[in-house]
Amino acid sequence: MRPADSFIWRMASARNLYVRWNSGLATKNRTKQQIAIELERSLEFIGGCRSMTLGWALLSELQKGVTDEDQQRQIADAAEQFEKIPGLQFLVRHERARSLFNGGEPAKARKLYLESIQVGLLPPIDAAIRTAFRADDAADWDSLLQKAHGELIAKKRLRTALLFALQCRQAVDAKVGELLFDDVVARVSVTERPDVTLLAAEYLRQRKLYNRADALLTPVLQDERFKASTQLWRFAAELANQRGKKASALSRQERALDLEFAQLPDLVNLESIRRDYSDLMNRYEQVVDASATLETEPPSDLLPRVIRIADRWRSLDTDDTAACQAAARIIAKLGRKELAWDYLTTPLAMKPNEAAPWLGMAQALAQQNDVELADRSYRSAFAAEPTNAQILWDHAELLRKHGRTQESRVILRQMTEGKWQPRFNAVLQRARQTLGTNR
Repeated sequence: MRPADSFIWRMASARNLYVRWNSGLATKNRTKQQIAIELERSLEFIGGCRSMTLGWALLSELQKGVTDEDQQRQIADAAEQFEKIPGLQFLVRHERARSLFNGGEPAKARKLYLESIQVGLLPPIDAAIRTAFRADDAADWDSLLQKAHGELIAKKRLRTALLFALQCRQAVDAKVGELLFDDVVARVSVTERPDVTLLAAEYLRQRKLYNRADALLTPVLQDERFKASTQLWRFAAELANQRGKKASALSRQERALDLEFAQLPDLVNLESIRRDYSDLMNRYEQVVDASATLETEPPSDLLPRVIRIADRWRSLDTDDTAACQAAARIIAKLGRKELAWDYLTTPLAMKPNEAAPWLGMAQALAQQNDVELADRSYRSAFAAEPTNAQILWDHAELLRKHGRTQESRVILRQMTEGKWQPRFNAVLQRARQTLGTNR
């Protein structure tokens, strides 16, 4: 005797049925009567299946395998029991409508689909649905869409109406979809339905319609309920940046980081911290560079903003080198050389007698054409390692390239008058050649 109620038997039976329909064994080279027997046996098992999810999976395979109209109607009838499965109502109604259409009942398919929309469900619109609505000279498709949209609006199902409009645009008619979308947006209230507003803004962002997206988002940012949302401020900063509104993007990004700093968790992601604060500092530098290009004064409050963000970054990071260097670079461009030097040298306070950090900083500053601070860095590097003639040569070359010839020659004479290890003979010879001496 087979244990018909056992779990193993039920799973084995389900697997066998699935394989037969999925592989085509149940339908390939079979007569209509044989397929009907296969279908009847499968529907009987599905009807008594204890797992609704498993039953639906099997029924979906059956739907793909049969082409006979009567059999499709049988599948549509069997599918109705699965509408109670949480989360599957959309899919089940859609597949029932498909089976009804394939079963020669387009009117019932249209009715089921429209009923789904009216109760707030939104089955996906695909070729089968469009064909069902256009079959037998059915009412004009656009009119049906407008009617369904109107019923959703009347019932204040704005989110469903918006999703319906997006489906129409993507799968049916872009022009009609845009009209329905615009109608929803015109009706939506940020106070009552911010979720719909944000959904519309995200859709517009994806389509690169940044101005329209920003216009929808701005009132949400002003709403007391969302003023503290870091995600929204980041979204707003992205939109402003895409619109070329650099100042607005900067202030919005600052706002997002301010909010995050005020509610820091016990553990923070250093990689994320460095990325966010580095990006913000880069934006500050872009503002300074743009002001220099346009020969205008940078914002008067930019310096304190840079210092505030730099110091906050330093407070969060275990290594403040990047924060200090970024701040120093901007502060130097703002003409505050002494303050920039203070930031540059802060990370080196624990390494006062090491030349390498000073030398690395000098080379970086030289690449940025910041001669004054590079000059000071080379002097500090040599002070830490006074036996390294190469530092003097690099220092002299920096000054020479920037027209400070006399200062360069002073350093070269210092080289030629000193005593150095043999490994510096080559650079010492170049110094003598430059000065025109043979000593």
